[in-house]
Amino acid sequence: SFYGKNGSLKVRVRQVPNGTYLIHLYVWEDNNSGTYSVTLNGATVQSNYTSGSAGTWKKLGPYQKVISAGLIE
Repeated sequence: SFYGKNGSLKVRVRQVPNGTYLIHLYVWEDNNSGTYSVTLNGATVQSNYTSGSAGTWKKLGPYQKVISAGLIE
């Protein structure tokens, strides 16, 4: 599911089997550069990332995370 407020975006993936995962986030700047931080299950994994110029793609991570409650957020 997707939800957010105040310009934020949150993504929730449910029913994830328990285990250790390497998680990547693909980001794309569509027009105006912005700076933001990325959290994974409540922990900041990327601080003050600047998205770059229009058309910039980036693969962030991997972020290693142990999942024990079936949820990635």
